[in-house]
Amino acid sequence: MVELNKRFKFNIAGEGGEFESLVLDGPIFKKRVVVQESEIKEEDENTARMVVKKAKLADK
Repeated sequence: MVELNKRFKFNIAGEGGEFESLVLDGPIFKKRVVVQESEIKEEDENTARMVVKKAKLADK
């Protein structure tokens, strides 16, 4: 995470929405992210999280 922080300038503490969102593709991306395996884990009645277990990069 520290190396990614140095390279991409994002907050490794997750402040600013880095960990609340999952972006799979965008106009500035050279490739897109394909989620191959995931799981939804319910924290309580109002909160859940998606755990990406397997993903790959794919050409656009």
